[in-house]
Amino acid sequence: PKVEIRRVRPEPRAAAPEPASEPRAAPPLPSGIDWAKERQRAAAGVIAQRQRDGAARSFSLEDLLPPEAPPQDAPLVVVPTDHCAVVHGKLERFAMQMLGRCVRDADGEMFAAIKPDYLKSHPVCAAVADAPATFVDARGHEYSTIKCRLVLDE
Repeated sequence: PKVEIRRVRPEPRAAAPEPASEPRAAPPLPSGIDWAKERQRAAAGVIAQRQRDGAARSFSLEDLLPPEAPPQDAPLVVVPTDHCAVVHGKLERFAMQMLGRCVRDADGEMFAAIKPDYLKSHPVCAAVADAPATFVDARGHEYSTIKCRLVLDE
């Protein structure tokens, strides 16, 4: 194969402009102009033009957030007013009784009135028979797709 080599001449660079020996003076400003009023008039003109074009931009939280739901009445919670100790086991019960305190067992229904629904539910899972995606591991065990849903406790 034949290789062709071309020589390219660099183009001469343009000479840099020489700096001006004297700085230019700014043109004289007209006197008698109220610049604050002129800025306000220009801003009002821009706002009016955008409103005519339908391109006026305004931002508020109502644009971003959905409307809030009205507050719901919370159920009344009866809080015990005695000074009994809440215990979690037999050893704690024995220790508190040795100190002469009254005791109350900590059970799951202690604050049941204020417990959220997701804590009152449990998952129920079932294998989906007609699901196309199944997994087979290296040992040959086949696992099918499992779908779960939350069911409220009775």
